[in-house]
Amino acid sequence: MSVVWQRFKERTGLALRADRLPHTVWGSNLRAFLPRSRWQDLSRRTAERADQECEVCGRGQEGGSGLECNEMWEFLEAEGVHVQRLVGVIAMCEWCHLTQHSGRADMIGRYDDVVAVLMGVNRWTELRAVRDITASTTEFKERSQFDWDLDLRVLAGWFDLPDEPSLLIPADRRGLLGNAHANVRAEIRPVFNGEVPVGVWEWDERLPMRPKDAR
Repeated sequence: MSVVWQRFKERTGLALRADRLPHTVWGSNLRAFLPRSRWQDLSRRTAERADQECEVCGRGQEGGSGLECNEMWEFLEAEGVHVQRLVGVIAMCEWCHLTQHSGRADMIGRYDDVVAVLMGVNRWTELRAVRDITASTTEFKERSQFDWDLDLRVLAGWFDLPDEPSLLIPADRRGLLGNAHANVRAEIRPVFNGEVPVGVWEWDERLPMRPKDAR
């Protein structure tokens, strides 16, 4: 794993960080409104581009479980405007993917697994890993106070959204795209007219993961 860890670090200049999405955006994501076949195709192509290896730790498919397609989000706040921007998608093994949903991991009794992954991938001490999870909890509480506009412009050219040509969906309309957490079906469905933009996989310069620090 150490060689792969070095490759990821060199490629991005970043460490793997614990993350948890704000409560106000739970269930509102690509998987909620893309047709099942389109989501499966995106996931398959993401894994293929990653040579069937986790793009963080290098773990390959084990036991036929395959890789998971993780949406990478950036949260932008300026002058009272709050935007959740899709940066791209990344192939992750179950373990690294768990760190990106550390709140859920905690709820299902897998907190220790998140700590172990952060320690192994980043070569952190246990204390450093726990501090990172604590920071993600604080950030979660702060961001959950707001409703977020949804920016999907990285996918421009792949599909159109009726009445939302810019692919920048206001917070009060994003519910129309469906919600997997609330089991709400989409009222606005994408109209596909192209190929998935290559930029969705070229996320190196747009990673939302926080820079390494010495906290």
